[in-house]
Amino acid sequence: MSENNDPHPRWRGWINELFSNGESKTPDHEIHALIDTVEQAETLDPQSKNLVIGVLDLNMMKASDVMVPRGQMSYIKAECGIRSALNILANNPHSRYPVIGENIDDIQGILHAKDVLPWFADGKDIEGHDLKDIIRSPVRVPENKGLTNLLQEFRTSRNHLAIVVNEYGNVSGLITIEDVLEQIVGNIEDEHDAVVKDERVLEEEKGQYRVDPLLPIVEFNEVFDANFSNEDVDTIGGIVVNAFGRVPQKDEECTLEDFRFIVLKTDRRRVQSLRVIPQITAS
Repeated sequence: MSENNDPHPRWRGWINELFSNGESKTPDHEIHALIDTVEQAETLDPQSKNLVIGVLDLNMMKASDVMVPRGQMSYIKAECGIRSALNILANNPHSRYPVIGENIDDIQGILHAKDVLPWFADGKDIEGHDLKDIIRSPVRVPENKGLTNLLQEFRTSRNHLAIVVNEYGNVSGLITIEDVLEQIVGNIEDEHDAVVKDERVLEEEKGQYRVDPLLPIVEFNEVFDANFSNEDVDTIGGIVVNAFGRVPQKDEECTLEDFRFIVLKTDRRRVQSLRVIPQITAS
C-alpha cells in the first residue's frame, strides 16, 4: 500500500521510527491520540491496541524496572565443575546462568546449556577443564538502560541475557529478552495478582499472609517483628531463594526462624508470590 492510500501514515511512521532507531521523537500525547484515532476508525482491534500501548510503555521503561533483583538471581559458582554444572542445568528450567567468583558482584561469565552439552555428547575429556573454559563474556548494562534500546541490542547481538549494574559497578540484577518482551505482550495473571500488587502484605485468614517477595527485609521485620538479616540480600523473596539454593517451584515450602514460607506463584526466573505463616512457639 502506498503512503497516499494509507489512512494513517503518521501512525505507521511512528512504528517504523521506534523500531528502526530505538526511540521515538513523537510526543507521547500525540501517539496516544493516534492510537485512539485508529481504534475509533475500527482499523485497530483492542488486543492490537494493547500490544501497541505495550510498545509505547516499553519506550519509557528502564532495565531496573523489570530486572530480576540480585536477591532472586540464580547462579553457578565458578568452582563448580563442568559435570556438576550439567546436573544443575538438567534439573532446573534455566538455559543460561551467571557464573560467579567470590561473590555475586564477581560475575565471571555466562554459562549456556548448549555450550556444556557438546562436552558430553562428543565424549570430550573434561579432566583438567573448568567452567572458565566454556563460559561466555558477560554483557553488563546500567540500571537506567532504556528497554527499547536494550531490545534492539538483544536482537542484533543474539545475546539474550544481561547483567544489570549500578553506578558503582555492583550487580543490581539480571534481565533477559523474555523480561523485555513480557512488557509488550503482558503476563498471564490470576485473579489474585491485582491484590498482591496493591497490598504487599495481605492477611488472607487469621495467621496467614500473602506477601510480595519483593518486600524489603527491613519492612518484613517491622511488620512481623522478625530478625532476618539483609546483609546478603535485600528482599524476603531473596531470603527464601537462598534457603532453597535455587528458584523454588509452586507449593514448595520451607521454615526459617519462626516463619513457614509457602511458594504460591513462580516462573522460571523468580518467586512471584509467597504465603507466610508465623509459627506460634510455646513461651
